[in-house]
Order: sequence, then structure tokens, then C-alpha cells
Amino acid sequence: MVAVLPFESPLRPGSRLDAKTSPAGSSIVIVQPHPIMRDGLVRTVSTLVPGAQVNGYPSISALLGQVPDGHFNLVITELNLRLPECSLSSLEQLRRRLPLVEILTLSPLSERQFGLPALRGGATAFLSLSVSLEELGEAIQALLAGAGYISTEMAAVVADEAQGRGPRNGFSKLSPRELDVIRHLIWGMQLKTVASTLGLNIRTASCYKKNALGKLGMSSVAEVVRYSSEQGLTV
Repeated sequence: MVAVLPFESPLRPGSRLDAKTSPAGSSIVIVQPHPIMRDGLVRTVSTLVPGAQVNGYPSISALLGQVPDGHFNLVITELNLRLPECSLSSLEQLRRRLPLVEILTLSPLSERQFGLPALRGGATAFLSLSVSLEELGEAIQALLAGAGYISTEMAAVVADEAQGRGPRNGFSKLSPRELDVIRHLIWGMQLKTVASTLGLNIRTASCYKKNALGKLGMSSVAEVVRYSSEQGLTV
């Protein structure tokens, strides 16, 4: 069950597109690193929004490099913390460059796990990849019309945050950069390698690590690994 609401997330600044935007005349961009999945999603979205122009790109950086002016209405990008092309940091970059464009994130992660970090990182809406095609179509149509979109599960997460009940897991407390750093450390990378991978200097990466551990109330990466395993979270 889903809800289509005039929802402006309090977690990110930015303006909506004109609510009179016609879905049939819209330009939609798909960001997906895997060619087969990208082509499939382009075909699917073209079917869900007849008349829209739908194009695919392998990464956010490729999109921004080839279409610098951002002449499109909606970006649909996967949020997958194991893919640098689809990281929270990349999502932040996209939002900075395109402050007025609607961004829908599709993720193998659930709303309870990473919905809030996605919204904080710049997403307009967040959907799990487990959603039905009907729900995906409703979300796309709502975003193109400027109505905003939030699923029932995501609405519950936002309500918890607004009422001070806090996120359902500790990782939701982290900023996109903190989460990017801590997830690489969980995978066994050394901090120096993490810094190089993310384009950070070692001091900045160390600061993100310290802040992340502080927010999680933990003293070491080993504790974070145990917590992730116990909670059944995929970071």
C-alpha cells in the first residue's frame, strides 16, 4: 500500500518542479551501472510513462559529464552502497549539481535501513527494489507531476524521526560521507585505502570514521561489524 502526498521532505532543501509538468512530455534519466539492468529499466519506464523520453547512463558522473545543463525532469538512480557509481556520496553530488530535478532512488536496501540517509543525501523519494511495477509507476507519475511521493513504510520512518523516536537502526544516524567511510572499513579496507577510494585526505577520512563511531556509540570497527551482523543489515 502506498501514499501519494504533497510531501516536501524536511531533510533536504530544494524546490519542486512546476506541478503542471506533463509526464508524457517529460525527460527521464536512468542511472544504472549494469547494462542489462539499465536497458531493462529504460524499457520498463518507457512503458510506464508513454511519450516520455527515457535515456540511460552507467553512472552519475557520466550523466553529469555528458548532460551538464540537466535538461530533464526526473533522475532514477540505484542506491547501492557496494557500487561507487551508486553511493550516497554520488547522490549528494547529483543533488548539488541539479538542485531542482526530482531524484528517485531505487535500492536493494529497505526504507528502514537507509531511507533517511537517502533523503538527507538529496533524494526526493526512496523505493526498495522489491516494489511492484504498479507502485513504481505511481511514484514516477507523482514526481513528474510535482506532487511528491512517499511510500507507507517511508512515511512511518519519517514520522518516527519527526516525533523524536529516532531511526530504526544506528546507520540511519550517519551522514552520507560517514556511512561511505564506515561501510568500506566494515569490508576490511584500511583507512588510507578508503580515503584514496573516496577522494579524501587521510585526516578527513579519520574524522568521518570518528564521527560515525561516536554516533553509533561504538569504539571500534569490529563492534560495527558485529552490530551489522546481529541486526541483519547489509552495509
